[in-house]
Amino acid sequence: MKNLAVSGAERLIQNLRRRRAARARRPPLIRFDSTVDDGPGRILYLSPDPAQPRGGVRVFYRHVDLLNESGAHAAVVHCKSGYRAGWFENDTRVIAGPDLVATRRDILVVPEFFG
Repeated sequence: MKNLAVSGAERLIQNLRRRRAARARRPPLIRFDSTVDDGPGRILYLSPDPAQPRGGVRVFYRHVDLLNESGAHAAVVHCKSGYRAGWFENDTRVIAGPDLVATRRDILVVPEFFG
């Protein structure tokens, strides 16, 4: 017979792990203003704020650099203010989600990580 106290503790640990993983998968909070309809649209890459290097985040940074070089207005959007991927050298345009007001003209690129 299985010890119920152990199985209850195991369930609690699994639930805590699931909740922490779900919190990490929340996209940046972004405010929208549907009344603004002027100016060029931007291409905004929503990105997690990883503590360790992740190849996908580096790809976002590279995409944004290439888009800006080609004349488009693009930026990486992170959850935390002041966050920038620091494990590789970059001058990529970065915006904090709470500081961003998106408009109808903006395009949001949402990775499957937030799905």
